[in-house]
Amino acid sequence: MKSPTYFHSRSLLWIVIMTGIVVVSTACSEDDSPSPSLSNEAEIISFSFNDFTPPVIADINLEQRLVSAVVPEGTDRSILTPTIVVSDFATVGPGSGVANVFIQDITYTVTAEDSSKKEWIIRVTE
Repeated sequence: MKSPTYFHSRSLLWIVIMTGIVVVSTACSEDDSPSPSLSNEAEIISFSFNDFTPPVIADINLEQRLVSAVVPEGTDRSILTPTIVVSDFATVGPGSGVANVFIQDITYTVTAEDSSKKEWIIRVTE
């Protein structure tokens, strides 16, 4: 007949093994892993008109969300094509490389990765 110590040791070993399995299975659960947060950055980083020599680089006021560019005197502002760089994972509409009319202030919308939006005023003067 086996001693009580033998049964106690086997029971203890069984409890340790089962506890380890439970800990490992819950630690590997995908439901418990934190989901990555999406960026809420929706900034215009740079705005330029590269068809000019030298290119026209706009000033950007982040607080007022105002982009100001001065093009050469006599420029036809009814059709200009900007090059726009926005925050990582963000998009801008109208898009970079899309011609637009800049006779008066216009609004561009930058959409962050988390779908939040910021409106930016674009002002082009001579």
